[in-house]
Amino acid sequence: MTVASRRLSHPVLTIPSALIAVGTIAAVAAVLLLRQPGLYESLLILSFGAVFTTISAHDAETRLAPNRIVYPSFLGLALLTLPLGTGDFALALAGAALAFVLLLAVALAGRGSMGYGDVKYGTICGLALGFSGVLPMLLLAFVGGGVIAAFVLVTRIRRRKDAIAFTPFLTFATLGTMLLFPGYLTI
Repeated sequence: MTVASRRLSHPVLTIPSALIAVGTIAAVAAVLLLRQPGLYESLLILSFGAVFTTISAHDAETRLAPNRIVYPSFLGLALLTLPLGTGDFALALAGAALAFVLLLAVALAGRGSMGYGDVKYGTICGLALGFSGVLPMLLLAFVGGGVIAAFVLVTRIRRRKDAIAFTPFLTFATLGTMLLFPGYLTI
């Protein structure tokens, strides 16, 4: 099945990728303005923001987080955390590992209700936050996703079996966590 054939036929059911891109850019700008990280950290946050925008917008339209983007992004962003020092690099990798394990457990327990693309993407989010930011991020993502899912079910925009892209929730939860909690990039 091609990517084009996976696009949803009902535009009402998708979150426009342009809306996700604008929201992500605004959230990244808020993080930079309100947290005022150093120059290198700011550039790293912008790099994460570019990856967040690309993958979330693609997932919203196709329900896929493509490996050809996810894997190189993770590797590149992980390498970009190295100049911050071994302590911050270790925190970033620990955040990635914790996010991976927790989201994989949810995906396995949910038997298909969460895709493995969400697990891989959540690993990048964990890398951005470090170990201490993963639990708040997941809480925000699942609460936000639950509220929106309840809304679209009650309003009958979606049916119970319809899929909802989860990466936008992970994106905004990650950026919200950067705003609300200090991390290795936003001390």
